[in-house]
Amino acid sequence: MALNRQSLLAVSAVFLGYGVMTELQFACMDVDFAPSFVRTSSPDEPRTFIDGQLGIIEPTYLHTHLFWAYRHLEGVGFTEEQRDQLVPRPMPPPSQEYEPQKSATELWTETVAETGRESKLVQSFLYGGNMRMRQVPFGQWQFYLNCPDDAVLTATRTLKNRMTQFGPKSPEVQEWLDAQETVFDNCKEGAAIPAPAPAHLPALIKADRNYQIAAAHFYAGNFDEAARRFEAIAADASSPWSGWGRYLAGRCFLRKGTLAADFGEVDATTLREAEVRFAAVTEDPNLSHLHDSARGLLEYVRVRLQPDQTMKALSSELVKKEASGIEERWRDYDWLLDRGHGTAIDDDMTDWLRTFQSSDPNALEHALSRWRDKKTLPWLVAVLAKINADHQAVDEVIAAATVPSSSPGYLMAIYHRLRLEVAKGRQESVRAELDELLYEGGGVAMPPSTRNHFQAMRLGLAETFEQFLRASLREQVVGRAPVLGGDDSLKVLVAEDSLVVFNQQLPLQHLIEAAGSAILPLHVREELALAAWVRAALLVEVGQEPAARAIASELWPSLKAELDAYAAAPDGQAKKFALAFFLLRHPGARPYLAATVRRAEPINEIDDFRENWWCRLDWEPAMHMPIYLKRRQQQLEHGGGQGLLNLTFPSFLSSAEITAAERQIRELLTIPTAPNHLSYVVINWAKSHPEDPRVPQALHLAVRSTRVGCTDDHTTALSKAAFQQLHRRYPDSEWAKKTKYWY
Repeated sequence: MALNRQSLLAVSAVFLGYGVMTELQFACMDVDFAPSFVRTSSPDEPRTFIDGQLGIIEPTYLHTHLFWAYRHLEGVGFTEEQRDQLVPRPMPPPSQEYEPQKSATELWTETVAETGRESKLVQSFLYGGNMRMRQVPFGQWQFYLNCPDDAVLTATRTLKNRMTQFGPKSPEVQEWLDAQETVFDNCKEGAAIPAPAPAHLPALIKADRNYQIAAAHFYAGNFDEAARRFEAIAADASSPWSGWGRYLAGRCFLRKGTLAADFGEVDATTLREAEVRFAAVTEDPNLSHLHDSARGLLEYVRVRLQPDQTMKALSSELVKKEASGIEERWRDYDWLLDRGHGTAIDDDMTDWLRTFQSSDPNALEHALSRWRDKKTLPWLVAVLAKINADHQAVDEVIAAATVPSSSPGYLMAIYHRLRLEVAKGRQESVRAELDELLYEGGGVAMPPSTRNHFQAMRLGLAETFEQFLRASLREQVVGRAPVLGGDDSLKVLVAEDSLVVFNQQLPLQHLIEAAGSAILPLHVREELALAAWVRAALLVEVGQEPAARAIASELWPSLKAELDAYAAAPDGQAKKFALAFFLLRHPGARPYLAATVRRAEPINEIDDFRENWWCRLDWEPAMHMPIYLKRRQQQLEHGGGQGLLNLTFPSFLSSAEITAAERQIRELLTIPTAPNHLSYVVINWAKSHPEDPRVPQALHLAVRSTRVGCTDDHTTALSKAAFQQLHRRYPDSEWAKKTKYWY
């Protein structure tokens, strides 16, 4: 809504606040703890983006952010004042002397207390703004703000004035307060109307009462009656509220016009009544104090009554360098754009916004036509975002995509140019450019999502294992926040495309090498080291298990004694049980890297997000499996692939290394989900070695793993078998007492 905010605070007069309709939405949330490395609906940092550091612009961005991008690409940019309107700066931290400002409710309550009374609406105002929200007539979960803070504040100021004039406990003030409390009774529901003022009251209190009655009708939803009464107040030159009457009558029709139709619709006939009154206010020199607010409301009405004409006018204003009131104008324009208006108007910005976001195949040809005609950067960017390497115009577009590094479209242009160069088989030159952008001399400053795009491109061009490791990292931009003290360095993770390689294409030897590489951050190396050792032990890779154990012991010194105990166990079933016992006591240990941020709990504790004991490598039950495998499997299925192993191995692997990786992955695929596998090993060991003092604890842990680990249709039988064996053979053990159920 285009409103002057300072004027808006004065608009409420004494008792009538400006109500903006709000839809409260309640929905179930589908939680996915897999991190994302590219923001698709908004830039990483809005303040940086609006300053002109655009990076790679996504067609799925909100209209608001594409509007910012368009202004920068057009060379208009934003003034400091405009930026502060669109992206308010964060409030500075309060000083030690800072005293929190009292709320409108507190000020009202304190003022009422001076009259010797306690406001009956104290609880309503103190416990939730929803007590001032009134449900719209047409929806179950739609509400509008009926009694905003500025209405309470101006009522408070008027009460103070009347107390000064008549006395805090005077009959006049008590009458005034009774009526005002009745007005506020309508904030959430109801239709309480104050009685007419008794004849003996002073003329000022009677004038106030007439206003209070009109306001009560407004809050109660009796808009026609409220408008009639405000018109009468406007005609009464003796009333202190006369100057507000016509304006507030317009507000009544505005409220009625937006509430008398379905959500998102308006009653045009009623809004025209509001338009007439707001226009009259703007033309009355005696009402200059209301001109700004009336003009804003007049524009709000015309947006809804004359959408295409208003949209064209707004667009013309929004692309001006010194556009004033840019926040309100954009809000109106965006409201119209969202509702499909403006399709027939000849307006470059509107055309660009629709074309850039469009997935219609014809959008590319339209963008090409516009670019060839105008030769402007916004249209070049639109073409680059849509064109593929097999298009007949691709060489023309690649040649035009060389823009200065100072341009806000630089990274967008270079990314898509390199994307097209790769698709045309010019990998060598692209590698050199990417390395210069990302690494040489510290690389070029760019938003995290943009850097992640370039990293992903570089990953696909890796010719050596070192190049792969360097390109495998991404900075998390969306997802569960890093844990372990909130260290931002933990946001650097191995991304989904890299995980496919680490988990399904690299032989064990490379996992061990990666765990020891200084290229990767410590927390990634720790996860790799443990995954490599678990994989080596599960696969009984005798030749590589010692090396994996050595790096795991180095990076996890707290586990060294337990890893040494495993190494000391005799080969065969004893070693299998030693491994199962270790894994049952460390639910966070697994034979692969997970596509989530680090577990919220240490690896030896149960994680609240159920990241406990791994699933089978090719299985996706609900949320337990790393989400990348689900996505990768879907990609393979849609592309006609035959399974998880139907992948192209990295070029830096030799044929022998590929053979080893395939063998190891196939063997891992034969291992069932962890609770099943570990329970089976423990049950068999308990049968043959009932005297082993570790057995009762192992059986208890096996049952626990079937409760909070990854399960399938066979888990219940194994859980029951472990439970029965524990209680039959070790009924008096502490572990049996801790195990009351099987699952």
